[in-house]
Amino acid sequence: MATVAIASLGGPVAGGTAALGELVKLAQARYRKDAPARELHRRVTAAVEAWAGSEGLGSEVDHGLALAASTIAAYGVDTQAIAEFDFDPGEVSRRVISAAKADDPWWGLEGHYAVAGRVIEETYGVLVPRLRDSQPVLVPAVQALRAATEQRLADLTDRAGTAQVRLDDLTRVLVASGTVAEVMAYLAARVEDWDTSVWHPGRQSPSVLERRLRVRRAGTGWSPNASPGDVVTAEEALAAQRMLVVLGGPGSGKTWLARRYARRAAEVALSRLEDGAELEEVELPLLTTWDQWTRTVGALDSRAALIDASFASGLGHRSVGDAETVARLQRTFAQPNRRVLLVVDSLDEAADRSGQAARLRELTALTGWRVVVTSRPAAWDATSGDPSPAGDGPRVVEVQDLQYPQDVEVFVRAWFRADQRRGEALIGQVRARRDLSRVAVIPLLLTFYCLLTEDAPDPGHPLPVRRRELYRRLVRRLLRSGWSDSSPGPDTAPDLDACETRLRSWAWHAIRDPLTPTGRGAWGDTFIQPSRPGPNEARVLDHVAPKVAENAEGDVTRRFVHRTVLEHLVAEHVATLTAREAADVLLPHLWFAPDWKVTAPAAIAAHNNAGNHSQQRGEVLQRLLDRAGPAATAPARGTAYHEIESLLLAVAAESEPD
Repeated sequence: MATVAIASLGGPVAGGTAALGELVKLAQARYRKDAPARELHRRVTAAVEAWAGSEGLGSEVDHGLALAASTIAAYGVDTQAIAEFDFDPGEVSRRVISAAKADDPWWGLEGHYAVAGRVIEETYGVLVPRLRDSQPVLVPAVQALRAATEQRLADLTDRAGTAQVRLDDLTRVLVASGTVAEVMAYLAARVEDWDTSVWHPGRQSPSVLERRLRVRRAGTGWSPNASPGDVVTAEEALAAQRMLVVLGGPGSGKTWLARRYARRAAEVALSRLEDGAELEEVELPLLTTWDQWTRTVGALDSRAALIDASFASGLGHRSVGDAETVARLQRTFAQPNRRVLLVVDSLDEAADRSGQAARLRELTALTGWRVVVTSRPAAWDATSGDPSPAGDGPRVVEVQDLQYPQDVEVFVRAWFRADQRRGEALIGQVRARRDLSRVAVIPLLLTFYCLLTEDAPDPGHPLPVRRRELYRRLVRRLLRSGWSDSSPGPDTAPDLDACETRLRSWAWHAIRDPLTPTGRGAWGDTFIQPSRPGPNEARVLDHVAPKVAENAEGDVTRRFVHRTVLEHLVAEHVATLTAREAADVLLPHLWFAPDWKVTAPAAIAAHNNAGNHSQQRGEVLQRLLDRAGPAATAPARGTAYHEIESLLLAVAAESEPD
């Protein structure tokens, strides 16, 4: 509407619908760069949508907008006529609508005519005062556009000229970057993507639940006045920083924070563009995972690979347009001097793959982009090597737990805002049990407690503290949520025990094959489904290992809802093996294998409590200790033996009390 209205200041657009299409196509690049025209578009759109919504005419808006555009194109008045009307927007609108009514006897009989009339009034209500104040800017632009349109129409009537036009269009398509409108659409879509919960996609948005995360210094890169114990907000840690590394244990909120960084950058950029800022003036966000980056091939350089990875369908992002639109947006991010905030989540999900240290150096060497990396500490240590000199490396921080009771109770009340009784029951249980309050400060575990309380027959039923029981109940709860009262009947509901068995099998399949030169397993964040469940079972399994892609050959790619769920299922698979088999599986991963740092002790503890009476309790651990050998005086052997000490402590923490 903004484009057509401005163009019509030169008088009616000749040539009908074809000319109107060419007019809009030519004007996109010209007017999207023009702040007054972009502001006109924003104001007109907002006014019309608000009015149409209040009148209950939502379904008529698109039809009415099209009618308004064609009406203004056919009957719009030029600048001289507007001046003769003393720049009165009401008189200009009446003149245009009257001319349309004279040629259309149906005008006013259907809802979209009312929309069109209001659109015309709103358009001229914004345009005419702006024309009065900005004739030196708008009139030359109109003249240039009309000249280009007339030339295009002449070319379209000449068959030889048409071929050249198509060639020119193809050339522009191949090199064009995204328009401001396309970038704004990308930002709006990503704000929604990055504010979607993996546990409740349709509700419980992170922005409603999240608490203000704090971080503590864990490495170099702070100002000289900062002390090792300084705690600041996550926002303060990123401020004015070229590269930030966020460390945290399982469920500490690293991915939560990564998505928050990206989402807030998108919100700021979108707001500034709506206020008329140019693309060069805003910082645009990209979010990907380290694993997705390692699987991106064919890009010419690091920037291109990271851009491709951030647009990958496997990340669960909604579409932002057809292939041409995506290509234009990717070229926008790749432009020189483009300001970008790049967030690369979960280094630990690809830490064992060859070349990760080189990839880290690539990130460090990026100029013009700000970078955020998240990782578990062990994976970061294995990848980063020796720390950089003070002031020369990234800022490294550790995510801190939520504060109890203030953060925890606010989170619970936000989760159960529609069912306060359950929320207060959970708060009361956490207050009454120190074992729960100690672990409820971990964001993921607090989320699990909310999920388990959500549909429990008795919201006061005691919650588990031990990791294994917590995850077993969580997996069961997720599997049950995949079935509803609308299912064909109880006899068609899948066997949940069989579903758990399949999930354990999938988890083991996802990580069992060594993928690195050292022979250690590399745990990616996705896997190819090794077996095909029936439709009912697949519907249930989607809640634990959702489908993210399917290729032409029918190979289905899935991702477990959270890394820790994968770790739990791998440990449960190991618990089903004999003591000898379990020891053989675990032994290669006891030393300096970040992927197994949580799973190995969980597997040993699960094996002790697997209920298999034919095996001796503690036999797996004893076999491992026998084969590990005593500590030696050699520094390397001594360091390795310390890993055993850490393992024993972790097994004790995972084990059920006797």
